Amino acid sequence: MTQDITFEDIASLNATLFEWAESYDTKDWARLRRCLAPTLRPVDYRYTYGQLWESMPADAFLA
Repeated sequence: MTQDITFEDIASLNATLFEWAESYDTKDWARLRRCLAPTLRPVDYRYTYGQLWESMPADAFLA
């Protein structure tokens, strides 16, 4: 198995990052939900909220 990342991989990652950022910035929660896995691991908000979640359901993140 190769370790090289393809142009298609990079384009897909960029599209995903754009969807995440745009939906989060515009508060389009339905659109953001489509970017999320059912469970997020880990969620590290120690800097802003002083909390670290080893596992967080997508619904809890969106709330």
